[in-house]
Amino acid sequence: MKRAKTNCIILESEKIACIIGTGRSGTGFIAKALGKAGRDIGHEAMGKDGISSWCLVADDIEPPYGLSWSRVKNLDAVIGHQVRHPVDSILSLLTMNKRSEAFIRNSGIGDFSKCRKKTEWAMIHWLTWNQRAYDKASFHWTLDNAETGFMPMLDSLSWGINQRKWTQSIQAAGKIENAAKSRVQFKKMARMSPKVLLSRIKHAYFPRESSWQTLADVDAVLAQEIKLFYTTLASGGLD
Repeated sequence: MKRAKTNCIILESEKIACIIGTGRSGTGFIAKALGKAGRDIGHEAMGKDGISSWCLVADDIEPPYGLSWSRVKNLDAVIGHQVRHPVDSILSLLTMNKRSEAFIRNSGIGDFSKCRKKTEWAMIHWLTWNQRAYDKASFHWTLDNAETGFMPMLDSLSWGINQRKWTQSIQAAGKIENAAKSRVQFKKMARMSPKVLLSRIKHAYFPRESSWQTLADVDAVLAQEIKLFYTTLASGGLD
């Protein structure tokens, strides 16, 4: 069996998972759930059984966290694409730090030159990044449906994780909403600008109401494209 060395970790080149998505798509949550199932999937880092990172969607740019796509693409990995509901994801993207935002803007994925509002930037990122991720991946599911939607990828990996075990692992990982509060833990605050910290506190403890109409009010045409992509993927119709 072939072996590949990445980041000083020796990996079997067979049955490695690579999970991608946009920023704030729940790649950390899915890595945690797989950990509960007994698999070592690194979040924005390579684990023994693979990696889960939104940064891997970009091709030729060094990411702010974890490995670049150029260091992962030659592994014999099963690639999966997770999509979080755009309303929830875009609202969370508004609290991203400057380093992550700069990476997205410089990735070559999406045209941000005419953005007037940060919400519009987040909407463009959500759509164009998911479109690129879709082309890279063999499996696709929504975060809301990860309990059953992720099973085809698990079956392909042949890790012996059945539906019952995966359901238990998802439940043990907790809710994705908890991640918002984890971003304002005391040990992380020192590394944030006051503006980012305030936005994350508001998002975690005083989330604003948001809906499809919130996106349409920013850009009706773009919002409709986003909605069509998400609802079509969620219904299994993009293929």
